Amino acid sequence: MANLIVKIKRQASSKNITSSDSFAVMPHAQMTIRDILKQIRKHPKDIHGKVVKPVLWDEYCTQGVCGSCTVLVNGVAKQSCLAKVEGLKTPVVIEPLSKFPVKRDLCVDRSSQQKGMKKTLTRNHVDSFTLTKNPPVF
Repeated sequence: MANLIVKIKRQASSKNITSSDSFAVMPHAQMTIRDILKQIRKHPKDIHGKVVKPVLWDEYCTQGVCGSCTVLVNGVAKQSCLAKVEGLKTPVVIEPLSKFPVKRDLCVDRSSQQKGMKKTLTRNHVDSFTLTKNPPVF
């Protein structure tokens, strides 16, 4: 089986210039983007054999529930723990989500999203509490 070429967008922080590293990865059946990233972390050598810094990415549940591992794969947002490699156009290009500031590599700062979610949850909690204490009269 031929190696899969993977190009990963790299960035030290949101203020740094972006670059990219290309890697050759040995694919296997049912391989996910997360599997690719783990292989690269284990052997961080680019396609020229140069040792590079291991790629950083976010992941928590590894089961497709939390969405923290979501990255752009060939321009489409996908959860790396669920996204299968089979059938992807090569080279496979992996980038951080463009909506958020980059912390490093594929890790993004989701604090703006978390603040919005906190406001929504607080508002919904207050609304449901209010409705429970003072149910509407029809």
